[in-house]
Amino acid sequence: MLSLDDLLAPITPSVFHADYDDRKPLHIPASTGPAAPGVPKYVLLDWALQQPRLALEDMIARFNFVPEADLRTMIDAAVRSGAMVRL
Repeated sequence: MLSLDDLLAPITPSVFHADYDDRKPLHIPASTGPAAPGVPKYVLLDWALQQPRLALEDMIARFNFVPEADLRTMIDAAVRSGAMVRL
């Protein structure tokens, strides 16, 4: 089993506790069901989080095989959690 020092390397435990210990962990529940055959919804969320800028309408057009309501719900959850910021 790894120690805290092993898990955090090269960050020291004191730096970790000072910078990160009071932060709420990010958790966005994603459906385990597929968004399309073979494409879980968390893959779409991962893609969205990697974009420097994202227009929801563009995402809806790109992933037209996913119900629009599901995409809107997923992005709204990301905004509520603080993972994304609506401009």
